[in-house]
Amino acid sequence: MKRVKHKTHYIHLKRILNEALKIHNQTVNEYKLFPYRDLTFVEVIFQKRKYHIPLKYLALYDEHPHKNEVMPLIQDYICTVRG
Repeated sequence: MKRVKHKTHYIHLKRILNEALKIHNQTVNEYKLFPYRDLTFVEVIFQKRKYHIPLKYLALYDEHPHKNEVMPLIQDYICTVRG
């Protein structure tokens, strides 16, 4: 029996990243001009959960023309914070 392989849409991840871009738009634009050496995280509260997203990957998501290509990379670095 063959199973259908569905395409991953990353809908929840896209919503989190779009919310992060709304909140931290100025910070992302500054990072694009002058990237930091150290890994800097931004905090986003989305649907009663806190997420820490590296600024580097948020800028990558904002700049990339085909957003679905970078989703697997970004997904590995987003942290859900408890408490």
